[in-house]
Amino acid sequence: MGIKGREDGDIISLLAEQQLPLYLMQRQLHEILVEALDGWSQVNAAHLIGSNQARMSNLRRGDVGRFSLEQLIRFLSRIDYRVEIQVHHEPRRYGAHWSGQGTAAPELSVTFVSAAAEAAGLRKRLGTRRRLVPVQGTREVTRASLLANTMVPPVEVDPADGTVHLDGRILHADPVTDVPLSRRYFLR
Repeated sequence: MGIKGREDGDIISLLAEQQLPLYLMQRQLHEILVEALDGWSQVNAAHLIGSNQARMSNLRRGDVGRFSLEQLIRFLSRIDYRVEIQVHHEPRRYGAHWSGQGTAAPELSVTFVSAAAEAAGLRKRLGTRRRLVPVQGTREVTRASLLANTMVPPVEVDPADGTVHLDGRILHADPVTDVPLSRRYFLR
């Protein structure tokens, strides 16, 4: 059972009613409680958390919907757990932020252009307030120009499957599960 008699897999209706965060908190507290009481008989575990054997049976079967968040917190506190709830602000309304206000965007921005475009007055023609900076010295840049990395191993990419070899070794990167700058910063 899930919240209000729903099955656990009914995530879509939980999302629609914005009850998913509550359900996920209940699920997490339930898992901690069941793990903490592992090895205890139902009668002794129920006595320890101040409940009865039938409720303990519901708890062990995973009937999370039968317990309120408050009950789960109370059960955990009776076995010396302290529950802390942290609240984080995550914007749900997308719009202009600090760098999109007033003249901040053009003052913080730089657009690299060719020297000829800059000399021909491209900034005035475009009517932009952004700084246009002519690119220079790029034709001379080589691997030897790198200050901190002077190693030059051969890099090979297999055209059939995209496997990358660096100095004869296969480079492998697992897919990411968390992007560090995803919602904390407003990159566009």
